[in-house]
Amino acid sequence: MRSVILPCVFIILLYPLVGSCDRKTCCDDPPETVVFDPPGGEDFRQLQQQVTDSLAETFVFNTGEGLDAATANGTRIRIFPDCLISPDGTIVDGEVRLEFMQCYDRSSTLLAGISSLARTDAGTTVLLNKGAFFSFRLYQEDTELFSNCEIQLSVPFSLIGAPDQELSLWNGDEMQNGTGLWLPVTGELFPENDAYTTIVPFGRWRAISGAAISSEAKDDIRVLVSEGYNGDNSRVYITYPNDSNGLVQCHYDRETGMFRAPYPVPDGQEAFLIFLSEEDGQWRYGIKEITISGNTMYTLAHSETQKAGSGALVSAVNDLP
Repeated sequence: MRSVILPCVFIILLYPLVGSCDRKTCCDDPPETVVFDPPGGEDFRQLQQQVTDSLAETFVFNTGEGLDAATANGTRIRIFPDCLISPDGTIVDGEVRLEFMQCYDRSSTLLAGISSLARTDAGTTVLLNKGAFFSFRLYQEDTELFSNCEIQLSVPFSLIGAPDQELSLWNGDEMQNGTGLWLPVTGELFPENDAYTTIVPFGRWRAISGAAISSEAKDDIRVLVSEGYNGDNSRVYITYPNDSNGLVQCHYDRETGMFRAPYPVPDGQEAFLIFLSEEDGQWRYGIKEITISGNTMYTLAHSETQKAGSGALVSAVNDLP
């Protein structure tokens, strides 16, 4: 165990030169000394991967026959025959498996380790805040495969909501370690037989979602966490009330030792900060309600977090308005 310094646990105005602000210059009161043992980055990544893997459903099929199957909650997936490719470019035959993941709310999006930030064709940064995210991964034994054809997806209205003209298709192939932007995908959504049906290009992440575009004044967000936590062993997310699955992962700035929102957020907006790390094979998490105000830094200290399993974390996130 080693002593680490907790930041002050209230909101502090940033100096005008926010680029020079760090944990030593932004706190008005002396920091409090608390003993805790920060996790290693690998421990955090292993927990994240273990939980993410548990969200997936597995389907085994023969490539010559393709796949036409329904998930436990009624989503139907169709992969056409003879369209899978190995890393060396050859057509794959024989038995393969699909690992399929669905995220319909903030908690599953959080556990999947992804962000819902997107960029429109016009170059505007937006938040995908409704609908669903889907992950497709295909393997033959331990080799990950690719596809040169499309996947048909049918999602019941009971999961994704009634027909909504604001929903469209998005590509999450740029998503790496939860960061990156969703991009629009050309395609159509067909509301029929109590479900949305669409055909999407094969890829790691795809979404049927709607975007929130705000014309309000925007502000930067910086979040200071307890010393010992960083971008390797923890994450900080921002979510907003009444967003079913909107979740923005903050970037870690090694120079200042703070997490930073990757896009300007609406001034005066109520929001929740979600801190996530690992402790003894379980989650160490904290949730803090804030009102976004210009040139403000927010703190989320170790003393404001708690240790919990995935079930308790899911309940806490799903209880947010």
